[in-house]
Amino acid sequence: MGNNPSAVFTALIVIVLLMFIMRWVFRPSRPRQGMRPPDAADSLDLGLLTVVLSQLSRSEALARRAELSQADIRSSVSKRRDGSLDLLVFKSDMDRARLVLDA
Repeated sequence: MGNNPSAVFTALIVIVLLMFIMRWVFRPSRPRQGMRPPDAADSLDLGLLTVVLSQLSRSEALARRAELSQADIRSSVSKRRDGSLDLLVFKSDMDRARLVLDA
């Protein structure tokens, strides 16, 4: 199996064929045209997340997120269409997050 050129050549052909098949199988069925991520201000249902603070600058959002992180509250930031940011937390952590951010 060591220096058999036909085995190496066959393995390379199989790998190339598998690459093309995988590319065809996992290609998106429809091209993504004009898809924008949802704006938290417009979205009625954010799943498990809820907006705690809205229309923050980037530096302010990161500072507030650091405060929540120090209190062991998981958070996320969502960009709005106007360029400002919303701070999101899980619904179960919303009351604790408001207490931390108001202090």
